[in-house]
Amino acid sequence: MESIMSDKEKTTEQQLAEPRLCGITLTSGEDILCIMAHDAQGAEYHVSNPALVLMKESETEEGKFQIVFSPYVPVAHGGQCKVQKSQVVTLYRPDDDLAEQYREIYRHPGFEKLLVAEETKAKDQAKKELKEQGIDAEVTFEG
Repeated sequence: MESIMSDKEKTTEQQLAEPRLCGITLTSGEDILCIMAHDAQGAEYHVSNPALVLMKESETEEGKFQIVFSPYVPVAHGGQCKVQKSQVVTLYRPDDDLAEQYREIYRHPGFEKLLVAEETKAKDQAKKELKEQGIDAEVTFEG
């Protein structure tokens, strides 16, 4: 089966150029969650407010573990650093619950702007799809 890409679809490079919440597994074996964007030359990733993802034994349930966050490079100016592409094993979209935990703990100036941009983009897409069906309506999200 042959896959045909639309001119409207963004390439992986274009998607990575936009800041987004991302999980990164490093060659050291560490996992971090952060707001990540790829640099124009493609050699490194720009990360903001990186949080090391750790497993901790539950204090209330024996034999159970919970995920906790610890600041990664906490002394970095503005909570920002760069990660060399060669140090990355995997990039992934974090689980929704984990992403929500991260959002509750780690706030930085660009994050609120990113959330507003994502919501605006989703609203515009929904409005466009409704309009294509002949429905002219205002789109709002709750929750």
